[in-house]
Amino acid sequence: MNSLEKLSFLILHSTNFINKTNSQWSTLLSVADLENLAKQHKIETNIEISSDKKTAFLNKDKLILLDIEFIRVGELSVDIDTNSQPKKRSIQDKRNQQRILCSINKTYIGTIPQKPGVYCWFFDNELVYIGEAENLQRRMKNYANPGNSQYTSLKINQAILEAIITNKEVTFYYYQTNKHKDVENVLLKECFKPRLNKK
Repeated sequence: MNSLEKLSFLILHSTNFINKTNSQWSTLLSVADLENLAKQHKIETNIEISSDKKTAFLNKDKLILLDIEFIRVGELSVDIDTNSQPKKRSIQDKRNQQRILCSINKTYIGTIPQKPGVYCWFFDNELVYIGEAENLQRRMKNYANPGNSQYTSLKINQAILEAIITNKEVTFYYYQTNKHKDVENVLLKECFKPRLNKK
């Protein structure tokens, strides 16, 4: 059993869990509790914890928000033009605003499961958006090719382009669950206020 598996086992068997029976899904465990579990049981693993103690990165492949373990898809891949810059295209939305968008690579989209779940976008180590979807891959396709009235998808695509141009790492994480609306609701109402979730 490696260090990450040991830590996962301890999380599952920890008495620090608070049962969330009202929303009918697992439990809450703070990142501080996670850090303490690792220290208490002398488990050496690469845990990167945010200053607000709400987010933990485990060996860069997994992410924990509260007690929810998200899978890292990897750094976002976009199509590149002949000058080795992100390929851009222009679209006019229904409010007659001109939008400059990037083109998300189709191979990258194909790595995301066609399953329900909660997902989040990170720019470097900043959590910028939390969302939910009936089909995670279809949602990513919406971000890659938003319609002129899909204002959230347009906003996210533009933010991704800006982040890439300024040399930030753009990363997509997901947590597969049929209770995606409940999980998203808890994350946004109880703990996190990502800047791109603001209206």
